[in-house]
Amino acid sequence: MSSDAFYRRLAVTADQRIRARGSRCLLRRNGIADRECFAVVVEYSSRERRGDVILDEDKLALITPVDLEIPPSKEAGDLLVTFAEDGTTEDEVFMIVNKPGDLKQGRIIMYYECQLRPMQ
Repeated sequence: MSSDAFYRRLAVTADQRIRARGSRCLLRRNGIADRECFAVVVEYSSRERRGDVILDEDKLALITPVDLEIPPSKEAGDLLVTFAEDGTTEDEVFMIVNKPGDLKQGRIIMYYECQLRPMQ
């Protein structure tokens, strides 16, 4: 098996786990239509919060790249919108604080990692 095929299988597994543990969200950017995505949004640990970079209200999102044509971007002003339990009512809106990271293996992106801050 080639390394690309192996990494594609890992990306499929990452996507399945994000979809199973996360939920449908939207990436919102001025000037283009909302982009549906799937993400897991979690709290940072107290260890990760040490220092001045991660605030108490910040959260971490892992976003699957599958079916996402335009990746998340801080520079473009993307917002991540989550939904309430009913799956249709918008719940929280977060701004992306730092440039999103991507976990890559070879040329294959496993997921995007975003530091989020609630919109005030």
